[in-house]
Amino acid sequence: EGNSAVDDCPAGSADEPDVVVLLDASHAWSAGMLFVSGGGPLVLRGPDPAPAGCSVMVDPVFSGRFLKLFNGADLTIENCEIREGDASADQNFAAGGALLPDGLADVKLTLRNVSFRLNRARSGGAVHVETSSTCVGCRITIERSLFEQNVAEHDVGVFLVRGGGLFLQLRGDTQARIVDTTFEGNQARTDFAGNQATGGALFAGL
Repeated sequence: EGNSAVDDCPAGSADEPDVVVLLDASHAWSAGMLFVSGGGPLVLRGPDPAPAGCSVMVDPVFSGRFLKLFNGADLTIENCEIREGDASADQNFAAGGALLPDGLADVKLTLRNVSFRLNRARSGGAVHVETSSTCVGCRITIERSLFEQNVAEHDVGVFLVRGGGLFLQLRGDTQARIVDTTFEGNQARTDFAGNQATGGALFAGL
């Protein structure tokens, strides 16, 4: 909180990143959704070798999606797999099965050597990012990552089903860079007559 010292952890800095090292193991995540907001850069780092130095399997009953970002968040995730998040029942915004910046959150997000598998939502099966028209310096960077068998789906009522793997709606001063990243077996689908499913792998709009 505010980069102050807590227990054995020294005080942080608004400029230097705080680094959380994830163990080389499979983690069954049932502790509820994580939240990250401003306060300085944060790195969640799995151990080498990649691509899946650690694996986080989300329990949809207790956690739904894995992570939500708020305005000012500056997050990097490296060397990890995030799987089986499910935001399709989220009563506030059923998007981003694994990761969602909340609302029009103006954030900096880097995904490096991250695998998203078997996540589900109504939009952005794995990751949903939407920035505001007033955003300054927003950045989305995805490097050497994998989106595999994620699904955007909704059959009950009217909803824009978009981006089976990744949804990007970039406004204002937002830069996006996706390199050396694979999309495989993702789907955007609906059986509801009033819906339109687009972007099985990736939906990107301005």
